[in-house]
Amino acid sequence: LQVLENQAGFRPGRGCIDHIFTIRQILEHRFASRRPTVFFCDLKAPFDSVD
Repeated sequence: LQVLENQAGFRPGRGCIDHIFTIRQILEHRFASRRPTVFFCDLKAPFDSVD
């Protein structure tokens, strides 16, 4: 399974701060565009483990 460059989860050198920054950027853009709805999907259930 290869994680694409635009998927930051479970990648070496990327941590919680990177995810928080990305989410904040998305939220700021959505609110500026007057589209405040954001959808989050929990992918923990489909995967048994993460290497």
